[in-house]
Amino acid sequence: NPQPTAETTPTGKVVEGAGNTVVATGNAVSQIGQEIKDTSVPLLPATAKNATGDVVIQTGETVATLGAGVRDGLGKIGAVDNPVGVTVANTGNVVTQAGATVVSTGSLVKALGADQLSPMAPVTTPVGGVVQTVGAGVMTLGGKLGETLSTGPVAQLTDSTSKAIVPLTTQLTSATQTVGAATGLGAPV
Repeated sequence: NPQPTAETTPTGKVVEGAGNTVVATGNAVSQIGQEIKDTSVPLLPATAKNATGDVVIQTGETVATLGAGVRDGLGKIGAVDNPVGVTVANTGNVVTQAGATVVSTGSLVKALGADQLSPMAPVTTPVGGVVQTVGAGVMTLGGKLGETLSTGPVAQLTDSTSKAIVPLTTQLTSATQTVGAATGLGAPV
């Protein structure tokens, strides 16, 4: 007989819903970025318009990455071994994605010196390059942060924390349901 699969706790299901909402919000922001790219904007160079859309898309992806970490970690309390660890380790992904947003912002700054705005290029090109370099550094930091947060002492700490919160959330949910049943609180009127 196969062993029963662990089930997500009620608390986990609430957090999973919140994570899904954040993911959906990020996806909606990214869609707005795509609409910016698909729109004609007079007087704005196409490269600047597209770069603006890319910044918005990257921002949405950063938000969605954050939501996915919450959903896939704390949103799976009871169903995964270390839900705190999954969420904490995802911080590296969020930082990496934020770095990609900064890189896109550098591209936008550079694009503000294109076409009819080319007189601004002597300023926008080097500044945009610096912003892109900073973004690349943030991306590298995100990768290292993710590694640090998912191994060694941090992983041990998140594992211990997860082992403490899973029974605690289960007991809290059970006690709340017992009180509600005994008092009639939460019953339809």
